[in-house]
Amino acid sequence: MKVPWHAITSLGMTQTLLAVRAIEVAAKKHGPDKLSGELIYTTLLETTFPAKDFFGLTGGDLDFSVEAPFPTKDPRINIGQVVGGKLTTVRQGRARAQAGQVVSPFSANLHSNQETS
Repeated sequence: MKVPWHAITSLGMTQTLLAVRAIEVAAKKHGPDKLSGELIYTTLLETTFPAKDFFGLTGGDLDFSVEAPFPTKDPRINIGQVVGGKLTTVRQGRARAQAGQVVSPFSANLHSNQETS
């Protein structure tokens, strides 16, 4: 794909894949002739989508709920870098930062933002 590789590109590809996966699950479960926006929405809420279905773009499985219309179980990301026109994974399954912490892509640990004396 000839586009700039950055977070927006990855988010767009992941969102597109999620839509495709939701349609696939709904079609298999209910039949392709019964697909509707409401059925796909319900499928998004009722299904945990495995990370393996996202070609390394997510750090873990994706799930959603009415209360939290974003992944809720253990949101993680993979950090990638394009080298020679090919996407390579630099770090897998990085946890999201908690309040007051930053996640370094080069360290396996979370680091506090607070200064130490």
